[in-house]
Amino acid sequence: MARETRAGDAAYRATPQDPFRILVVCVGNVCRSPLAERLLLSRLGAGFEVRSSGVRALVGEPMDPTVARLATELGADPTSFVARQFEPDQAEWADLVLVATRDLRSRVLAEVPTALRRTFTLLEAGRLVTAVSAPEPT
Repeated sequence: MARETRAGDAAYRATPQDPFRILVVCVGNVCRSPLAERLLLSRLGAGFEVRSSGVRALVGEPMDPTVARLATELGADPTSFVARQFEPDQAEWADLVLVATRDLRSRVLAEVPTALRRTFTLLEAGRLVTAVSAPEPT
């Protein structure tokens, strides 16, 4: 399905039925980002599409064995994962870009400045989710 963009702004879903697309980025794409990808896939369910890549990916490599064991212990499926190189069109594809560090956020945004409003570190995203889902004080 064709993706449209608003003038200089983030990608958006053409229709409400389109999946919400998440990209997770780290360095090698064999530890942090694939773990996050597979955990998100296992917990979000229908309506979401999640991918990962690395800015210096070990292209074609499987998930690190220790991380794969952790993924399994946490209920995610590490099988069939292969590392992918980050390309700017991946960030353009995504509705949300999650990165492992602030340095990686800067690197992604240097290549795709229009992703600014939808690119967060994993810690920032976690804080936002916690703040949004926290009950209001009574």
